Amino acid sequence: MKKIMIAGLVGIVFFGLATTAFAAKGIVKNGGSGGTGRILVTESDADSAVQPGNDIEFSEDIASRSITEGDYVNFDIQAAEMVSPDRSATGVTVLVAVNITKISTGTVIETAQSGNLTISANQAVTIRNGGSQKGNITVSGGKLFVTGQSAIGGNLRITAGGSFILCDGQSTVSGTNFEGAGGGSSTYLQISACRVNGRFNSSGISTVVLSGNTVNGNITSEGDGNVTITNNTINGSLTVSGVTGSCDTSGNTVSGNTTLDPLCTGISPEGGS
Repeated sequence: MKKIMIAGLVGIVFFGLATTAFAAKGIVKNGGSGGTGRILVTESDADSAVQPGNDIEFSEDIASRSITEGDYVNFDIQAAEMVSPDRSATGVTVLVAVNITKISTGTVIETAQSGNLTISANQAVTIRNGGSQKGNITVSGGKLFVTGQSAIGGNLRITAGGSFILCDGQSTVSGTNFEGAGGGSSTYLQISACRVNGRFNSSGISTVVLSGNTVNGNITSEGDGNVTITNNTINGSLTVSGVTGSCDTSGNTVSGNTTLDPLCTGISPEGGS
């Protein structure tokens, strides 16, 4: 039985159970020499308990494999039993990442950068710790993670399926347009606890999550799959139509008009909450 040590849980031991059939991909958020760290999941099987936008812990020594923070990786998902060192407390099962291998070397931005940026398939960019990209960013099948009060100073566009964008940690998107009309299937877009200074438009994206943001512009979602637009302050209008999956639009404060798809729950189509 393989022993697994998990970061941040001093005095707790994880004993590995069978590796699941689920494989996944993601961006290494932290961890290196000596193991212990977290991966931001960007892709996983639909039936997996770990979905895009989730974190998963690992204990493997990725530094010995020339993998570092920001890299784009493959991994398997393993169930592990959490027990105390003397085995007096057992029975809690968690999921961890194992068999981590590098797909590509990622780009980590922690300072002010200028110029336009295109993120293609099998590429990953992390903007963190107050870093910024002052030009336009085009995500064309690649992976973008913006966190830690960081910023995008230009327009943000999705132009190909398989793209992944996650913005959190009080970060800012300040272009006049956030355009997600070219994402298509297998594209995941999440903006949580951020500021968007401009219009937001998405169309035909598999998953759209806007939660806890301040949006200084109109929000339009047309023909997206699963739509979650909740607890935002929207200084503009909110329009959601043609939803092909599920829709939750509860808890928003909307200064402009609100027009919603019949599938949306949590807010009256007549106006903001």
